[in-house]
Amino acid sequence: MISDEQIKKAIGEHVYQSKKLACCLTDKKLKFIFANDTFLKASGYKKEELVGNSVSVILGESVLKLAWAEFSYFLKHKKIRKDTWHIYHKDGSKMQAVIETTTVKIEGDSYFLTIAVNITKEFELENKLEKEKNRLQSAVEGANLGLWDFNFYTKEFYANDIWWKMLGYPPQKYEDAFKFYTTLIHPEDVPLLIQEKDRIVSTGDNRFDLQLRLRHKRGDFIWIHSQGKVIEFGENNFINHAIGTHIDITRDRRSELLIQESEKKYRILTESLPNIIWTADADGYINYMNRHGLAFFGKKKKHFKTWEWKNFVSKEDVEEVEQKWFFAHKTKTAINHVHTFINLKGEEKWFQVLIFPQKDSDGDVNSWIGIASDIDKLVLAEKSLKISNNRLRSLIDASPAAIYSINTKGEIQDFWNPAAEKLLGWKREEVLGKILPHNSEENEGYFLERVHETIKKGEYSGVITRKDKFGNDLFLEVTGGCIYNASGSVSEIIVTLIDITELERNRDKLSQSLKEKETLLQEIHHRVKNNLAIVVSLLQLQIFRSDDSSEKYRLTEAQNRVHSIAMVHELLYQSDDFSSVDLITYYEKLIKTIQSNMQIDNTGVKLKLDIGISSLNINQAIPLGLLMNELVTNSFKYAFEERKSGFIALKIRRAGERVFVTYSDSGPGFDMSALEFKSGLGMKIMDSLLTQLDAEYDIDSTNKFEISLNFLEKGAGPLERAKD
Repeated sequence: MISDEQIKKAIGEHVYQSKKLACCLTDKKLKFIFANDTFLKASGYKKEELVGNSVSVILGESVLKLAWAEFSYFLKHKKIRKDTWHIYHKDGSKMQAVIETTTVKIEGDSYFLTIAVNITKEFELENKLEKEKNRLQSAVEGANLGLWDFNFYTKEFYANDIWWKMLGYPPQKYEDAFKFYTTLIHPEDVPLLIQEKDRIVSTGDNRFDLQLRLRHKRGDFIWIHSQGKVIEFGENNFINHAIGTHIDITRDRRSELLIQESEKKYRILTESLPNIIWTADADGYINYMNRHGLAFFGKKKKHFKTWEWKNFVSKEDVEEVEQKWFFAHKTKTAINHVHTFINLKGEEKWFQVLIFPQKDSDGDVNSWIGIASDIDKLVLAEKSLKISNNRLRSLIDASPAAIYSINTKGEIQDFWNPAAEKLLGWKREEVLGKILPHNSEENEGYFLERVHETIKKGEYSGVITRKDKFGNDLFLEVTGGCIYNASGSVSEIIVTLIDITELERNRDKLSQSLKEKETLLQEIHHRVKNNLAIVVSLLQLQIFRSDDSSEKYRLTEAQNRVHSIAMVHELLYQSDDFSSVDLITYYEKLIKTIQSNMQIDNTGVKLKLDIGISSLNINQAIPLGLLMNELVTNSFKYAFEERKSGFIALKIRRAGERVFVTYSDSGPGFDMSALEFKSGLGMKIMDSLLTQLDAEYDIDSTNKFEISLNFLEKGAGPLERAKD
């Protein structure tokens, strides 16, 4: 056991009792032998808590390995490499200490004396300064600031790396830095620099802020925003020493030039547009109007201050326009309104007027921009269309069949003719926007299924049950036809209803009289044919009224589809057999009707019909007829669009219980991948009809068009097939 006297003698009494130097003795296993009071105070431990324990108590397990490495190095080289260590206080805090280690001999054994000086405050200050330096450096680099310091008196010049890089030069020294700098200035900016220097000298203002051009090393000039301060004046306010920053604003200046050029182009554009375009101040007083507007009103720029705009708005519109202006001015919102302007001849013309507020950074309106588009012809066309629609509505109202329209959700829309009111009992205002009541929730579900089916197939026909307003059950024959918008989506469905309640209720009685049955069925088909004829007429009337060739074509296609159904009912009406259709007559009339409606010079196109069966069940004749309608329409439209001659061939045969159909034309054929592009809606309808027929089919479009399909015949027994 080493005594305190032996330790004091070995390390010296001055070190032993030092109030500033913390010292300790450790053996070769790095265990504490001694620690003076200063060391104990700095570490927070008592003497008995350290002596006999490893130095890991104050160093921590994480650095113990490093301590052993330093100890081994010290044994070999008699010096340490790491002189700064983190020492842990008993409370867990850390302090930074500089240590010095040496060996001492006590009774022949070697021990290690370690003296530590607490530099925690100095270390923290140094770290803080380093962080501030890094922050400043990051800020300078982040802002891409070129820093410079120029002593004009001593000719000393300093610039950071960003400054040199900005100009494309490597950092270097010049004997006459001022001369070097003046060679960089654009000749046109030299007077600006001299003017700023004279201002500082005459006023004593030590701040400067200017923009100038400096020559880059590659030869072109860049724009520089120079800001700084004179920190030392000489005699007569001569500038001795100045510091400042340079920021490359070349991109911003170029953007400004582009904006100016763009504004010039926009001004040219506004002057060339046929619209009336103007700008006004925050209170709405006009300060600019393009030449088209000035010519329309018969005004000149000098008239702006005394121009009373109310004199150029129809008297009927003044009050409404004034209210909209006051509201827009108060709420800082745009105006979108249709009203008339009076031109210099006193004529009233309809315009779509848009006025937009321009706001500053605080959200306050500082100006207004107005654009007025001439829609006079459009308004007049809408009025004409309204008259046409009124005529259509008169025809619908006069129809004996119940006609109304529903949207894709099954809700009643615009149409609800008197026959519908008479049949179902509700007035138009009672049903608009609603789904008609049904017998039960289950039936309403079926109704929505029928709506979706109609949307999918483009049409629907069948018999439904429904309650009228007074709770009476009705049996109704319903037909539905889809109306498509410009994008090809279904916008609404036109529904016709025929009351067959009495027919259903007296089915047994009617079945006893074949003649009466035939008469009633004939009347039904006649009325359906007439109703569909009304729809065809309505569509034809709309075609006559339309000026849009694309709309005319779509309406013609719809007309052909309805007509193909109407022809089936017409043939059934003229036939003694009300369950099947005379195919030969049907297809001859159908193809000729399509050829006539298409209004294409295709008189050289020959028709080759080879109909091997005389009739077909109505439920298959209608979809097959609609399918032929689409195919023939496409042939006339695409196969013979440029060719004036060729042929269309249709062959129908029965084999066993299946019907085989082959349709072809002598057109040039087409790429199957382009089919959807060329006949999007038609192809969808064809797919739907093929699905309805449950047909197997194959298409060949190489240098021609040919589709072969076959399907199981329904409703044709041995006697019917024997006729063929």
